[in-house]
Order: sequence, then C-alpha cells, then structure tokens
Amino acid sequence: MLKKLVIAAVGLTVLIAMGAWRYAERTRVIDGTWLWMFEGSEFVEKRLPGRECELYDHSAGWLNYKITKVYPEYSYNRQLPSSGRYSSSYGQWNLDAFEVRFVGRKRLAPLGTGHLGGWASEYEVDQMLSIKPIGGLDCYVS
Repeated sequence: MLKKLVIAAVGLTVLIAMGAWRYAERTRVIDGTWLWMFEGSEFVEKRLPGRECELYDHSAGWLNYKITKVYPEYSYNRQLPSSGRYSSSYGQWNLDAFEVRFVGRKRLAPLGTGHLGGWASEYEVDQMLSIKPIGGLDCYVS
C-alpha cells in the first residue's frame, strides 16, 4: 500500500511540474527591457533600468531577436540613438537599451542558452509590437 502511495505521489509531482513548466512557456504579450551589447542580448520582464543599470542580476534571460531588424545598418563600431556604455573589469563596450513589447514566449533552459550558454532562459519573439530606444545609460558591472 505504501509503495502505491509513493508512486502516486511521485506521479502527481511530475504532472504538477510539467504543468508549471508549460505554463511558464506559454505564448503571451511580454514587455520589459532589452539590453543589447557585444556577445549579449539580455532581457528582463517588467523592469526599466536606472542610470546604474541595476537590471544586471540572475533574473535576466537571453532575448532571441536580431538587432538588424531594428537597425538594418547596425554595426558594433557605430553609435546608435540608444547607445550607452557597459563597463566592467574586462573592458568597455557599446550598450543599446530598448523598452520592448512583443508576442512570444519564455523558454526555460536548465543547461544554458545564449552566448556560451550563460543564461537560464530564452525569450522567443513571434511578433515585435513596439520598441523604443532608452538612451544615455552608463553601466558598470563588477
């Protein structure tokens, strides 16, 4: 009897976990801040950056969207209207920040996604609804 209860409890736990996973990955309207930089495409839902870029934490996901869809002439060597700077102990890079709203989904990636697998989730964009540049950011991340 105990064995059947344990098997039922494990089965129920698996079903609940699968349902929660599917709910997290549903297609929906998503808004937040997209930070595009050299080898990085970070997205944080429902948050805008302050001047100190406090967005940098472990809640960010990789946004799978090409900057050339916004600026066809994009190049890392060219300043854009949204450009700011990202500085760390490794150097300085251009940073382009956008307030975005899109139809898409968040995919959980326990083994990593994005550049060198550095993100635990990835946002897929089906349709970009709006994108507005955020200018003048000067981020230092230690």
